[in-house]
Amino acid sequence: MRPLISHWDLDRPSQSSCGPANAVWWDLKRATPAQLRKALNLCCACPLLDFCRDETAALISAGAPPMEQIRAAAFYNEHGRRIDGGSYLYPRGGRRQAAADASTTPRSAA
Repeated sequence: MRPLISHWDLDRPSQSSCGPANAVWWDLKRATPAQLRKALNLCCACPLLDFCRDETAALISAGAPPMEQIRAAAFYNEHGRRIDGGSYLYPRGGRRQAAADASTTPRSAA
């Protein structure tokens, strides 16, 4: 997997949440759904998000897209294609499936 963000070379890593200490959160193969939700929330609120989007666009243009990770508040699959991350955030159909499961679960007679 490629390093998440090269802006760690900048002199302000504390402004970013995606540093080495939390790297697993952005990894689509290793992170749990809860970690991915947290990573996406942190990414969306990051003060370096615009910089990261520009950097990600440059990587994609250079033929080196991010793979199997959240980057610049977007999900990228194993082929480096941007994808909808819903199945990673909410496995088994997501919130709708969970609601449907809850509504079809028989209630015990009390």
